[in-house]
Amino acid sequence: MKPNYPTEVIVASAIQDSVIVNGEGNQTIESIARACHSANGCYSDMIGDGMQQPWAAVADSVMSGVKFRLANPLSTPEQSHENWLADKTVDGWKYGPVKDVTKKEHPCFVPYDELPVAQRAKDHIFVAVVDGLKAQLRKDVFANTPDERQTVQTVLNEEHKLFRKRYRQLSPEDVALHDRIKDKADELAALFYEVSPIHTGPDSNRERGANVTLAIRHLEDAVYRAVKGLTA
Repeated sequence: MKPNYPTEVIVASAIQDSVIVNGEGNQTIESIARACHSANGCYSDMIGDGMQQPWAAVADSVMSGVKFRLANPLSTPEQSHENWLADKTVDGWKYGPVKDVTKKEHPCFVPYDELPVAQRAKDHIFVAVVDGLKAQLRKDVFANTPDERQTVQTVLNEEHKLFRKRYRQLSPEDVALHDRIKDKADELAALFYEVSPIHTGPDSNRERGANVTLAIRHLEDAVYRAVKGLTA
């Protein structure tokens, strides 16, 4: 169940502030992560849970969450929480009734469906901020970054698996085509949102909003499959 909190204003404000500070088309993993951290802080203040840590203390964890969402655009808020749990587990955290940085204990160290609704909202906010800023990523963010999933092999060892973990090394032309596909998808998504602005507030026409939400999901799936074809 999606949390029933007025989070849209927080998300929109974090996105707008980040674009103003960094400029259009100039986002980085860190700038998006900072926007997510800022939105989470605003929400934490709103519900009074006081669990927000300074940026320096959580930077790596938040950036890991951003990278996970960018790499898995169809992931759910629940999967975002699972990724957070995995990172925290590696760092030695465990469950505790009260957040304690010294003991590395956290009350949210539970499965997603056991979280209070107010805490689930944080994952929805996180995903919404990343999605709202990913189109503004600098084109060179991933340039010259080694990726062990890439291979120069003509035939992939896992080519017959439905969900490949490796893909062929992309040429500059492939990368350009990849970006064109994503850019066109962003343009089409913007047209969908003109039908119903589902990310900016409630829509009086519930059927219209539901149809646009479904259209966006199909668009995400279409882009995913096109990119999967490109990397085959």
